[in-house]
Amino acid sequence: MSEDYDSKRPVPPQGYERIPGGEVPEAKVSGAQKRGDGQRLARPGSFWAVFGAAIAYASPNAGSLLASYGICRMGLGSKGKPRAILFSSLLVPALLAAVLFDWSQLPYVVITCACVGFISWWGLDQEVSEQRVILLGVAISLCFAAVDACVAWMNGYTLPDVIEQVIGAYSQYLSGSNNIAAQTNLSVASDLIRQYWPMAYVINAIGLLVCSLVGASAALRKRAKRPVLGRLCSYDAPRWVAIPFVVSAALAVAAPHLGDQSSLADFVGRNGLAASRIVLALQGVAVADWYARKLNVGSLLRGILAAALIWAEVSFVVPSVLGLVDLLAANFRDLDRGRRTVDKAAK
Repeated sequence: MSEDYDSKRPVPPQGYERIPGGEVPEAKVSGAQKRGDGQRLARPGSFWAVFGAAIAYASPNAGSLLASYGICRMGLGSKGKPRAILFSSLLVPALLAAVLFDWSQLPYVVITCACVGFISWWGLDQEVSEQRVILLGVAISLCFAAVDACVAWMNGYTLPDVIEQVIGAYSQYLSGSNNIAAQTNLSVASDLIRQYWPMAYVINAIGLLVCSLVGASAALRKRAKRPVLGRLCSYDAPRWVAIPFVVSAALAVAAPHLGDQSSLADFVGRNGLAASRIVLALQGVAVADWYARKLNVGSLLRGILAAALIWAEVSFVVPSVLGLVDLLAANFRDLDRGRRTVDKAAK
């Protein structure tokens, strides 16, 4: 058979070729063609950026997803434009919509725009790291809590007072009901809310981050770029996350022996432990997913495995302990974490 045999496969366009890793580079085109492609991408990008920002006051998660998609698409299509112009197209409609429809959402839409802005900045530069995302999540959580604390202080309350008012309102609503099960569940839920109400801010921050990352990844895929969100098996948390995990666990254990400060120590320790467990549990799930891929396990079974590990985390704290061991000592995936790794194949 001759070498020029026609395999009936489609011929790739000029400038494209298969390279290791599966990434496809952009075709070599003229400056005029690039400008035309940039305008074509910028138009829908500007629409989604403005629309997502405008609805952020009503739905921060949906707004952050659409806005990050639009901003990244505008940035990919208009590299010559200053990024201040791109982000002004995000902040102005968000503030205008909040002013027109709900003044109370003004500080929250600013936080949402900041989240989208940072994710888009890093996404366009291809420099999104787990450490940056975690630090941004901590900052967003603190900003949300600070806004609510300021609002409560202006009304003569504190955040715990507000939580107690909410619990009291629900208790009063169910007090006249004959549903014993609902009253019992409310009692259990009330104790959990009193103990873990700061985690609500962490969950809100996680929602904003995930939606912004998904939107930015979708925009990057439009130009065959490396998406912001990689595979779960490649996730690697920064090593300093182990510090709040260990300190919070020690604080929660030692709380009964701290006298007058026992309740505060227990409160801080439990919430710090819960927040750090989220990061380390994802590390443990990533390790399990890496081994599952290595054994050629299908996507359905890997999803079932991830769900089982999440259940195991809630009940037995197994994935977070696995993630802690992987982060501090084992390095099961032989990741390069700034130190020299052993080349097993050379042995």
